[in-house]
This record gives sequence, structure tokens and C-alpha cells, in this order.
Amino acid sequence: MHLFEFLLGRSMMVEDTVASGEAKRITTHISHLEDLVIDSGRVGGNKAINFIKLFLEDQHQHDSFVLTKKIDGAPSIVFGIDPSNKKFFVSTKSIFNKTPRVCYSERDIDANFDTQAEGLIAKLKACYKFLKPIVKSGIYQGDLLYTAASDLKHVKIAGNDLLTFRANTITYAVDPKSNYGKAVTRSEIGLVVHTAYTGTIGALSPVYDVDVSVFKKDPNVFLVGNRIHDISEELHLDDHDKKAINGYVRAASTHLKNLDDDFLDMLSRTSKLRANIHRFVNRQVKNGDFVAATDEFVSAFKKWTTDENDSSTAAFKKSSNRDASRKAIADMLAAAPDTQLRTLFAFMEQIAEAKKIIISKLGEISGLSSYINDGTWNKIPGEGLVLVDTIGHDVVKFVDRQTFSKANFNLPNEWRT
Repeated sequence: MHLFEFLLGRSMMVEDTVASGEAKRITTHISHLEDLVIDSGRVGGNKAINFIKLFLEDQHQHDSFVLTKKIDGAPSIVFGIDPSNKKFFVSTKSIFNKTPRVCYSERDIDANFDTQAEGLIAKLKACYKFLKPIVKSGIYQGDLLYTAASDLKHVKIAGNDLLTFRANTITYAVDPKSNYGKAVTRSEIGLVVHTAYTGTIGALSPVYDVDVSVFKKDPNVFLVGNRIHDISEELHLDDHDKKAINGYVRAASTHLKNLDDDFLDMLSRTSKLRANIHRFVNRQVKNGDFVAATDEFVSAFKKWTTDENDSSTAAFKKSSNRDASRKAIADMLAAAPDTQLRTLFAFMEQIAEAKKIIISKLGEISGLSSYINDGTWNKIPGEGLVLVDTIGHDVVKFVDRQTFSKANFNLPNEWRT
């Protein structure tokens, strides 16, 4: 059975959202596993549960899904050979805009990104210079790890002298005397490539299984892959872990059954409610909390939603418009029973707990240790995982939001300034 059939169940009919001959949808934002229930209701909830179950199956090989370690680089770079003119180009995610920004030269980078931060322009120019010699053909996307010697720092952590770099939130560290450390020291840029594309600019289709051997070897470029080919070698779950994960899955399944179809239907039709739930959860993460299946949490969500929308409502000049806006928010919240919201949050809580165990058991990425430095060097397993269903084209991320996402919200990103 393919993963897509496993996730949805054989009895369920699924509409194919990718028409024959059309480019697949480009994923510029990947959903957190526990958020699938918010955006896709019971179907999303079942997917989340079955994604968790995949890690309990002791599968060594898998042909219907791609599993990668999520490496915390930034910014995201799209580069390669434009098939329309055979020229090398670099860009960012802006290549997926209605009017793509495509840079065939450093002059194009200045012209296309003139309103952007100088740090971004400098990194794009470094990518243009050093990636051009290693690309034979094709279009690829990757995340930058570093682009200058100043990005590399020698730091003593737990008594060990390590070479470190931080592009976004996680600081990666490597023994400078190791093969990886020597390769980093010799190189001018570091990059992890996670996606290849077929088609033409403006009509690209993603391929998530990238063979990094297609690139020419060049000491100026430190390039790592993030594909997991053997789950059993990368993920070390013992019987205690599996028992705990099964407990969370059973609890999540019970909560999902207790979500009413009427509530889930209303949630699917009310984009503003979904948006407010996402924003509130992110606010909690930023403040060091997450979801809690309590009456207090539900009350806090409803109060925050009212207060947040009231501030924008106050901008209306006519009192009738202000009254109508406030009534719309009140009606929306009234249509979301406290018991159902609490059950929704309980489901998310259980999925998140199971996910945390999986992330905690990950091995290191290509010899790179991962740290979050918020004044203290805190070693973590990494950012997490990305799982791609190659049949149904679902893409989800397994990230410990209480550790990584909190830091991601709060730590500055120097390349943007």
C-alpha cells in the first residue's frame, strides 16, 4: 500500500488537486504536524496520527515518501540553469512570485533586490559566484548555512573547541579537525540542497529526493544532503519510547473522535477562525508556552481574539461598521463551543508530545551538532524532520515548537539587517 492510501484509508475518496500536465503546487510554507487538524479537519487529524504511526513500523526503506532532516539554514536560495536560455541564475523564494525575480548576473541581483537588506544582497552575490561553477543542469532549492569567513566562529562549548555557524536560529558546530571541519574551513559558502525542480520558471514542479552527486565537487562549496534513506539508522526508538508514542496516539484518536462534524465543518468554512487559532498558538510558542486542553486556555484564546480584532475594528470611521465587525467576531466565537475548542487543543497537544519523542531520538546531521544559544549553549537534536508523501504530495514538518520555534521567534537573524 502506498503512503497516501495508508494515510487516508482505502474507503475514502480523495480529489486529485494536481491536474494532468500541470505543475505541482510549490510549497513555500510547510505545516506543523499538529496543525493539520485546523486546516483539514478530520482528514488532517487522521493524517497526523498516521504520520506518527509511520515511525513505529520499523521501516528501513520507503518508496512512497521522502524523509529529510530539517536543516536550519537561511535564506532559501533557488538556483540553476534556466532551460529557456541555458543561463545560470540565482533567486530566492521570490522566483515563485507572479512576476519571478530571476538574476543572471550580479547586476541583476542589485536591480531585483535593491530594496532588500544589504546582507541578503551580499549572500545572493556569493551564491552566484560560487554555485555557478558546480551546476551542470537543473534547478534546485537549498538553505544557506554561511557565506563568508566572518560567519564562522571558533567557540569553546562544554570544554571542546568547535567551529560554529548560525544562519537562522540553530548554531551548528563541528570539530575543526574532522573531515567536515576541514571542509567547512576551506569553503566559501555552505549549503543544504533539499529540492530539485522540473519544468520551466513560472511552471516548476518540485522533486524532494535530491541526489547531491549531480553537483561538481568544489572546495569552495560545502554542500550537505539531508535525505534519510534508512529510518532505523537515523531514529533510535526503544520499547519505552514506542509505548509512550502509542499512548499519545490513542489519546489523540479519542479526541479526534470527540470533535463534532458540525464544528469541523464550521472551522473549514471560517478562515478567520483558523487564522486566529494559528496566530494565538504562535503567540503562546513565542512566550514559551504551547497548547493546553484547559478551560483557562480556551478563555484566553477567546479573549485574545476579541481584543486583537477590536483594535483593528476601532479603525473603522462609522460606528455601524465597528458594531458590525464586533458582532461578526462575537458570532464567530459563539459558533465555536468551548468543549470543542478544548478537544481540538487536546488533540494538538497529544500529537505534539508524540512528535517531541521522535525528534529527541534523531541522530546528528552529517557530523554537525546543533545548539540553541540564548546566553547558554543548549544542545538539541536538530530542528526536526520534513516528511513528503510522494503520492499525495502532502508535506509536513516535525518541529519541537517549544524549543526551536520559540527560539526562532525570539532570536535575531543577522543576515536580514
